[in-house]
Amino acid sequence: MKKFTSATATRRFGLVLLLVIASVGVAKAQLQRTLVALGELPNPIFPTAPFQLREVRVKLVPHAVGPWHYHPGPAQIIVKRGTFTLTQDEPGCPAVEYHAGDVAIEPNGPEGSPHVHRPSNPSDDETVIYITFTLPPGTPPDQDLIPAQPQFCGE
Repeated sequence: MKKFTSATATRRFGLVLLLVIASVGVAKAQLQRTLVALGELPNPIFPTAPFQLREVRVKLVPHAVGPWHYHPGPAQIIVKRGTFTLTQDEPGCPAVEYHAGDVAIEPNGPEGSPHVHRPSNPSDDETVIYITFTLPPGTPPDQDLIPAQPQFCGE
């Protein structure tokens, strides 16, 4: 059987493949997360099991929208540069906008009482935030952000 491929079909396939690769790259590039530091904090209830402190830097490109999620412990967020919005998954989907120098507190708690929210950058400029997580002892490295489905604020 003779195989037939035209140059036009090959170019179209290549273009489609490049568009797919580019769109995946853009989705991943909206939020760039870097671990800055790790530490421990004495736990008054269980002195032999200190809390974990994890500091991350997050860069949000202009108009980036992050995923709905929660944390297994509280998070303190400092806006270093730009504008940062936190939308809460509560009736009415309240959102608070923060600017450089502002601090936001996410009072997340143990499993069963998550505080689901979504970050975004509504501006035309890059936003940089620093987040300090206070996590329960033994929290795995990839579990300071837990994906969640919004209950009140569906897509």
